[in-house]
Amino acid sequence: MPTTILSLYILLSNVHLSCGTLASTAAGVVFSVIQLWALSVTPARLHEAIHKAQEILYAEISIWYPYQEDLYRIANTFVAHVGQTYLGISIWGFALITKPLILTTISLTITYLTVMLQLKPSEEIEIVESLQNQMIQNQTIQLLS
Repeated sequence: MPTTILSLYILLSNVHLSCGTLASTAAGVVFSVIQLWALSVTPARLHEAIHKAQEILYAEISIWYPYQEDLYRIANTFVAHVGQTYLGISIWGFALITKPLILTTISLTITYLTVMLQLKPSEEIEIVESLQNQMIQNQTIQLLS
């Protein structure tokens, strides 16, 4: 995510980019987005499929009726295993990768990028600062002369 944020920041904050910088920055953004998609979508789909298995098993009437003790015990064990909340692919054991986690990560990235762009000094401030610096330089030159 930091690569995505910084690449987008460079791309959006500088109006006067050379073609080479623009191409390398755009390639970095595309690579980061593809990497985020590849690392998050598949585990999220797996997590969703695991939880759908429980619904499918409950919907299968032939497992529950007529009552067969061995089949019923196996089905209950499977349902109990699938019903665990922390079943799926995790981020180093810290959090499960789910669709809400992906959406939260993307929204935080966009929010952080927006804050960085808003806190960027505007061109008017840069022009005023450069004029002040030029005036100070002119005054020091006049004083030294």
